[in-house]
Amino acid sequence: MVGSENGTTMTFANKIQKQLIANKKKVFVAYLNQYQEFPKAKHLLIFTSTYGQGDAPANAQKFESLLKRYPQKQNIQFSVVGFGSKKYKKFCGFAEKVDTLLGSQPQFFRFVDIFMINNRSVEEFGKWEKSWSKKTGITI
Repeated sequence: MVGSENGTTMTFANKIQKQLIANKKKVFVAYLNQYQEFPKAKHLLIFTSTYGQGDAPANAQKFESLLKRYPQKQNIQFSVVGFGSKKYKKFCGFAEKVDTLLGSQPQFFRFVDIFMINNRSVEEFGKWEKSWSKKTGITI
């Protein structure tokens, strides 16, 4: 799921989607505002930017209320990747909030610790890819 104010974060999510499909995995990409019950989900990848001073991007502002409204019936692993700029006091603040919210739900289990990427760094994103790939056994 994606929270992206200007589309850059969605670009990273689409890259991972293509790589997972190439690995014959079933993948669904949607904005955080489209969160609902996902009866077949096993793993939830959240890629989100932070807008302003720790706020949700426009297409993720409803996530918290939707998370409460649609509890998942099965256990789901989750991983959060935050995008932001260290120039701001609340660097990746919304990603941290999402990570905390999911971690407080009984049916969600943190797969890897939150990973924060400064200034759309491809190198930092590559570090996350390697870490996640190593743990999943899926080469991306």
